[in-house]
Amino acid sequence: MHKSTIKIALPGAFIACSCLISNILVLPLRGQVVHQSVPSTSTASQNGPAFQVDQSITPPATTAQNSLGYVVEKDVMVKMTDGTKLATDIYRPAKEGVPLPGQFPVIVYRTPYNKNGLHHEGIFFAQHGYVVVAQDCRGRFSSEGRFYLLLNDGHDGYDTIEWAAAQPWSNGKVGTAGASFEAWTQYSAAMLSPPHLV
Repeated sequence: MHKSTIKIALPGAFIACSCLISNILVLPLRGQVVHQSVPSTSTASQNGPAFQVDQSITPPATTAQNSLGYVVEKDVMVKMTDGTKLATDIYRPAKEGVPLPGQFPVIVYRTPYNKNGLHHEGIFFAQHGYVVVAQDCRGRFSSEGRFYLLLNDGHDGYDTIEWAAAQPWSNGKVGTAGASFEAWTQYSAAMLSPPHLV
């Protein structure tokens, strides 16, 4: 089986790798080198590509003496332009259960699948110096309103991105993440060009 290796170093950036269209992986790269080995046969779709992070250049935030914890604020009701409130969980970097002071980049996930399913992503990114905003789409789970396929996701995404950028814990740089329908919520919002979307 033939394999190819890709080495990438992009300090402070994100890289999104689309694997066979349906699987998207987002890795925070803070001065790290990521090695990807991809089998050239169709078995790659069964197991997915293998990613390894070169630990010799691990960012300070993940070393033992500087490791971050997280805190989560559950079911914050974020008001959209039309007054509908969407249930949102906010994961923040913390030490010993206390949110860190300062401002951080924000990652927004908007999902119809239940924001509680994004718990692991929220913890991971908060422990790596990001604030994560995980939100139930309009009319889904704890959010108000009625769910209509992609009808409100552009405006709701725009409002959520701009709300996140205005929070005291935000540095004004907001990214989005997610696969499947969560990717469609990103496209819908991006088409409206939120000023703080990076």
